[in-house]
Amino acid sequence: MEPNNFESTIIKDWNDDNWKEFYNFLKSESELKIPDEQWKNWYIHNESGGFLGIFWHILKWKDYNVFLQIEQGNLCCKIGPVEVIEDRSNIRDEWHDILKEEAKKQNKNEIIKPAKFGWGDFMTVAIVERKNWLGNDNEIIQKEKVI
Repeated sequence: MEPNNFESTIIKDWNDDNWKEFYNFLKSESELKIPDEQWKNWYIHNESGGFLGIFWHILKWKDYNVFLQIEQGNLCCKIGPVEVIEDRSNIRDEWHDILKEEAKKQNKNEIIKPAKFGWGDFMTVAIVERKNWLGNDNEIIQKEKVI
């Protein structure tokens, strides 16, 4: 019997170990040209039960970090920390509008607004749903396409 790994398991059946294997694959993929020090992964507890996440491609925009994050599914464009509570919605909305405009210019219709905007220190401002970057639920990953 073949071991349960991300390359041979349909995407909807991936468990934490499959996600860790996939994240390690991404980290080792030279085409992404992402420095090791920008890769971080951890388990995030939240109201939905939590997820194993990974974030990278950290850039500065104004006084904030903007970065990409995979949350065991969606590819998320994030911003944070935004520590001043009164600034959160304005900063989030401004960064979302910039991403939306750039996505429109590049005809990247898969980059969409999240179903609900958050209001915490770190906020998701846009997403690419799992099916649009990783593959459909009943498919095996096509690594070259993902890269």
